[in-house]
Amino acid sequence: MAERRGIVHIGMPRTGTTTFQRLLHDQRAGLERRGLLYPDLTPPGDARIHLNHQPLGEVLDGRRGVADRAAMLARLEADLAATSAEIVILSYEGFCHAAGAAAVLADLLRRHGFRPETAVTVKPQAEYLNSRYTKQMQFLQETRDFRGFFRRAFRDRKLDYARLVLPFADTLGGPLHLVPLRDHRSQAPLIERLLAELDLADRIGDLVLKAGGDLVENPSAGPLAIEAERRLAILGAGHGLGEGAREATRLLEDEVARRGLDRGSFAGVDAEMQAIVADHWRASCEALARRAWGCAWEDRVAPAAPRPVNEIARLGADRETEALLAELVAWTSDQVGFAPRGPLRRRIDAVEAAAGAGLRRMLRRARARRG
Repeated sequence: MAERRGIVHIGMPRTGTTTFQRLLHDQRAGLERRGLLYPDLTPPGDARIHLNHQPLGEVLDGRRGVADRAAMLARLEADLAATSAEIVILSYEGFCHAAGAAAVLADLLRRHGFRPETAVTVKPQAEYLNSRYTKQMQFLQETRDFRGFFRRAFRDRKLDYARLVLPFADTLGGPLHLVPLRDHRSQAPLIERLLAELDLADRIGDLVLKAGGDLVENPSAGPLAIEAERRLAILGAGHGLGEGAREATRLLEDEVARRGLDRGSFAGVDAEMQAIVADHWRASCEALARRAWGCAWEDRVAPAAPRPVNEIARLGADRETEALLAELVAWTSDQVGFAPRGPLRRRIDAVEAAAGAGLRRMLRRARARRG
C-alpha cells in the first residue's frame, strides 16, 4: 500500500489560496470518494462558512482558549483516525505564523500514518503588498495612500518568505512543494499547476478543474472602490462598524461592479517600488528557490505584466469622480447605518458642499432609489 500523505497548504495570501480552498470545500464529498480528506473543522455553533482551516489555526496561535484548543485537536484527531483516505489536506495561510504549529500538525499526522508535506504558493513581494493594501482597505483598516503604506510595509517580516516557510517545512518534515502564481515554465492555470506539483492531477484533477479551474476567488477591488473605502476609513467607519466593516465594503464593491464603475483592479506599485522590494528581499527569495527548485527565483517566478498606477489618492480626481466618491461613501454609510458625529459629520457636509449642487442632486436621486 502506498504511503499516506498529509499535505499542509500555507498560502501565501492572495496567490490563488482562496480559490484552491473554495474548490476543496465545495467538492469535499467527491474528493473523499476519491481518497482525499479535506476535513470540515467548523466549530460547533459557528454559522459562518469556513473555506479553509482558520479555526484550527486560531487554536494553534492562541487566539482561541485552552478548551477550544483541546476540542479542535480532538476533533481533527478523530477525523484522521476514522478516515480511510490516502491523502489529507489542511489549508490555512496563517499556519506558518503560529509558533509550534508545524510540530503539532506533524505529530498528529504521523501518529495516524500520514507523511507530512508542505505546499506553498508564492508571488513577488511587490504584488503581495498591493494585495495586502487592498485587503486592509476591505476591512477599513487603512487610511494612508499606497505610498504611505509602502514606506513601512515593504520591510515587514511577513515578506521574508524563507524565514516563514523553511523553518515550518523543516519542522513539519517531508517534501516542500513551491508553486509560483505565474511560472516561466508553464502557461497552465495556477490550480492545474498546483495539482500537478502535488501529484493530485490524476486523482482529482477532472473533479476540481471541472468545478472551476479558472475560478478567481477574492479578487482585489478597483481604484474607485479602494478610494471610497479609504475615505470611509478616514471617517472612522472601521472603528464604528467593527466586525461589520467587511460587509460594508462588500456592499460598496458590489454596487461599483453593478454600475460598471471600475474596469480593473487597483494598482499602487510603481517601477521604483518594485525595484526597492525586489532588492530588499532578494536573498530570502533566492534561499527559498534554491531549496525548493535548485535554481534561481527569477528562473521560475514570472512577474505580472506591467500596469500603470491607477490610485486615485495619488493621481487625483476630477470633479465628476469626486462627486461619485462622495455619493458612494454616503450610499454605503446609509446602507450599513454608519453615521459619523461631530467633526466627522461636518467633514462630510463640507465635502458635499464643495462638490456643489450636482452632487446634491445625485445624492437625492440615490436616496430616493433606496426609498
